[in-house]
Amino acid sequence: MPEYVIRTLGGAWPAFHRNRNAEVLMPRDFACEEIDGEDDFRMRYDTIEIAFSSGDAGWHIVIVGTAAAEDVDRLIGAVTNQVADAVGEPCEWIQIQDVL
Repeated sequence: MPEYVIRTLGGAWPAFHRNRNAEVLMPRDFACEEIDGEDDFRMRYDTIEIAFSSGDAGWHIVIVGTAAAEDVDRLIGAVTNQVADAVGEPCEWIQIQDVL
């Protein structure tokens, strides 16, 4: 399962009110739907589920299922841009394996 973190360029959690989760975390240019889950937010895109959990290091994202890497990269990039817009500061996404 690929895992990612979306964080501010300063390495912090880009916080916004949880009632905005769907608005901010569902990328506008992708056919996603919100689904139930135990995380802070969960959605489905095509054949994958994407789970979001907030924490001090940023939004932890887990991809459940299989999709083309370039599709996942575009989706995570779109979410990162929306998060940056919501919090008013630059953000980045990284694969967790890149930071270990």
